[in-house]
Amino acid sequence: MDIDLLLVFLLGFSSGFGHCVGMCGGIVLTYSVNLHKNSGQANSFFAAILPHLYYSSGRTFTYMFLGGIFGLLGTTLTFAESAFDLQALLQVFAGILMIYMGLDLLHLIPKFPVIFFKSGSPFKRMIHGLLISVNRSNIFALGIVLGFLPCGVVYAAGAKAASSGSIMSGMIIMLVFALGTAPAMVMMGLGAGWITGKFRSRVFKISAILVIMLGSLTGYKGVIKLNKPILEHQQGNVQLDCCDPASTADSNSEHCHTSSNKK
Repeated sequence: MDIDLLLVFLLGFSSGFGHCVGMCGGIVLTYSVNLHKNSGQANSFFAAILPHLYYSSGRTFTYMFLGGIFGLLGTTLTFAESAFDLQALLQVFAGILMIYMGLDLLHLIPKFPVIFFKSGSPFKRMIHGLLISVNRSNIFALGIVLGFLPCGVVYAAGAKAASSGSIMSGMIIMLVFALGTAPAMVMMGLGAGWITGKFRSRVFKISAILVIMLGSLTGYKGVIKLNKPILEHQQGNVQLDCCDPASTADSNSEHCHTSSNKK
């Protein structure tokens, strides 16, 4: 789990400076300008950075909420009655989905569809209203709302959260992911103009590769879990065939018990 969390954090950190700055940078700059207009000039660095921390905290709250939902899905499948390990199947599915999303982010396959965000939707109008009226008292709410924006990298982290099979684990995974994205968002809000397009492009590719790596690791763990009962069943059959007195001669049975005692 430690390696997984490290990869999730690196995914959030690299996608923050690559994907998030490119996709959400305009929103962050817009709310920063309107925040200055509606709340006035900050009189200290702490006062200047605090609203951006509130914004990132709002996004983190939403990501943890989504992580709990994804984890609940995994928990439900874990307790479902089935001849197969549904949790392991979910890990394999999540791994394949994350690999697909990573390839999508690298533009190596057809574009991953973005749904439920059509032009003129109530959700989009709510975002517009919050961006116009943003101030120090409601910027946390803006972060909560914008946390629900469709995003391929968030989907990938969500798939990992679902494969955890636990509500708490799902929330922790999304918390770590959100903390990884926070530095880029805070710096962008403070006017970090040095984050150039070339730099974003390079880091964006790194984040896409991390999605593929994390997906491969998740899928591999699922495959191992699926194979484990089969191997245990085969080993049990071998021991049963060897030591079953009804199907072996007395000499073979004695040899089997002797071998077992030696082990």
